[in-house]
Amino acid sequence: MELTQDMINKIAALNDAELKKAIGQIADALGASQSQKRMAQNNSGFIKRKINTMSKGEMQTFLSKVSPEKAEELKKSLGL
Repeated sequence: MELTQDMINKIAALNDAELKKAIGQIADALGASQSQKRMAQNNSGFIKRKINTMSKGEMQTFLSKVSPEKAEELKKSLGL
């Protein structure tokens, strides 16, 4: 999945509940354990700051770790 600036802006604009849900979906797509998933969701503020400072290339590299099928599921569930 190719990221656009509009997609990055939408991710950055998610409220806390939406971001925690998205983090959970991404953690599941990456095969994280339940404890890793909870830890990531509990650090949603840090993750939001990281998203706001990541370059498009860094995000693309991160997303490349997710299968194309899971990436499309995430895209749809986030309304991207």
